[in-house]
Amino acid sequence: MISEKNFKIYPKPIESTEKQEKIENDEKFKEKSLDYIQELLSQGADRDLVALSLAGIDSDKAWEMRKTLLFKGANNSWIASGLAGIDSDKAWVMRKFFLSQDANNSWVARGLAGIDSDKAWEMRKTLLSQGADKDLVAEGLAGLDSERAWEMREMLLSQGANKGCIARGLAGVDSKRAWEMRETFLSQDAEKGCVAEGLTGLDSDKAWEMRETLLSQDAEKHYVARGLAGVDSERAWEMRETLLSQGVNKGWVARGVYGDHLMAGVRKARRDRVEKE
Repeated sequence: MISEKNFKIYPKPIESTEKQEKIENDEKFKEKSLDYIQELLSQGADRDLVALSLAGIDSDKAWEMRKTLLFKGANNSWIASGLAGIDSDKAWVMRKFFLSQDANNSWVARGLAGIDSDKAWEMRKTLLSQGADKDLVAEGLAGLDSERAWEMREMLLSQGANKGCIARGLAGVDSKRAWEMRETFLSQDAEKGCVAEGLTGLDSDKAWEMRETLLSQDAEKHYVARGLAGVDSERAWEMRETLLSQGVNKGWVARGVYGDHLMAGVRKARRDRVEKE
């Protein structure tokens, strides 16, 4: 029995409040993004790109959009990539269904971004053994800063994977090791646009400095637009509007709002790290 003597009311931990605020803000951004993406779709945005821009969104609204896009002819490989960051039973059923329907296994591998489970690592290894493209497997490591992820990056690099694709797969990774790899790749003439896209999810001064530098060096603007995914700051929204006014494709801008497979991986990895803390 709980008595007045041994019953105490403790204040809610600040950490929990901060976590809740982050969750609520992400939900608001998710809804804002879905509305924006639907508007771009109504204006003629490419269906495949829109399918990819749903990555990481596991809501009923997003699943209805996937079904509609598939019915209207969106490519199942693009939809498979748009399952990145989603570790639900529904997502795994769809992955296996698409593979049974001859979806491109490389795109399925890319759609494993941010998922660090044993099930995901087993699928990566299986798909590589079946000839999946190393470049897209590298992209499917987005958001992951684990030793297992770094070992696979080094392995893929030694086997000739494209440096630009490995740079994309650094999305959301803000560690010293990741920044050193970006700088090394740029010094080795890696595709600037790919490095820009690999800044997905990063809103730091360092990331903005690199975006501005890359634009001044004529990095392709649609890659820069895609690399704004997951960034909800005023600076990011202003850049999106500027890029649209400069003729960047609406589908690419849509892909760079809530995010595609890269940002979905970033979010999934971040959630997993918070849960472990």
